[in-house]
Amino acid sequence: MAPFKSTQSFSVGQFLKTFRNRDGFGPAALNSPVRTENTVSILNVPTGVHPSGVYNLTTSGRLLLASTGTYDISLNAGSSIGVSLKVHIWGAGGGAGTPLGGPGGGGAGGFTVGDYAVVAGTTYKYVVGSSDGTPGNPGQPAPGDGPAGDGGGFSGIFTTSVSQGNAIMMAGGGGGTGYNDGGTMGSGGGGGGATAQAGYSPDSTANTASGAGGTQSAGGNGGSGSSPGPNGAALQGGSGGPRGGSGAGGGGGGSGYFGGGGGAGQTSINSGGGGGGGGSGYLHPSLVTNGTTTTASGSTRIVTSPYTPIIPASASKGNDPSNSLSLPAAARGGSGCIVIEIAS
Repeated sequence: MAPFKSTQSFSVGQFLKTFRNRDGFGPAALNSPVRTENTVSILNVPTGVHPSGVYNLTTSGRLLLASTGTYDISLNAGSSIGVSLKVHIWGAGGGAGTPLGGPGGGGAGGFTVGDYAVVAGTTYKYVVGSSDGTPGNPGQPAPGDGPAGDGGGFSGIFTTSVSQGNAIMMAGGGGGTGYNDGGTMGSGGGGGGATAQAGYSPDSTANTASGAGGTQSAGGNGGSGSSPGPNGAALQGGSGGPRGGSGAGGGGGGSGYFGGGGGAGQTSINSGGGGGGGGSGYLHPSLVTNGTTTTASGSTRIVTSPYTPIIPASASKGNDPSNSLSLPAAARGGSGCIVIEIAS
């Protein structure tokens, strides 16, 4: 696999130029000398995305997918041959649990950006990950045990069907916090990057119980304890280890190219519930150009993209002890998000 590019290589000058050329919707966003003048990119999209069922990036500007779901998107017959899209992807954040816990909260989702050439006649699956603890939902989020935080689901693009072998680009989800009646529990690790962040805590017991982050070749190991957390797997984080009748519950691992390990539970002590590890990001080595995948640090959302100001305020953030996301449930983090534009 080709090495991952560091986001540090994106210079300040390039960033300012990108922001200046793309800071508006519609035709104003297209007054850029770096765009191809005659490019026409018309996408077939679900009517829930655009009522007509088609979306013209050339005349309408960037397309924002901000609601959790799986979207079938393809190239319309009215598009130019050889259209290349740039896609900005955020994974879902991990939950903080109820009552709110963990010194740092749930881990934020990772961020991935890159260009890929759209093939006529191919339907692409765009997944905007959720963070509701239901593995069958978009992004395959992993549940925390009981009141512990759920892991965030991945967001990404897949060819034809959602499977690891069909992945083009992915941003991993963040891990959820552990839970216990007393003492310090583990926080969730940030998702994304070639290797996602492990769960963490200043409490040595919770640190031992926290799950590891997913990598490019394997899921993160689950945390150790009297109720070990399951290892992460392809596209799936490990669920949180159970607390039993009294004790501590583990946080769910973030889902990703490979998911993070679930935090361990403790059945005999009311402290040391482990946080889940984050899920890894992914860039296809031959289909993606100008790509980077970045690991989140703790609950803080990554702001590398110039489009961060227009995405939902809670998108990709890990929930934390202040429940700053104001979500329906503290066990959830912010959902994922995708922005699509014509590549320069």
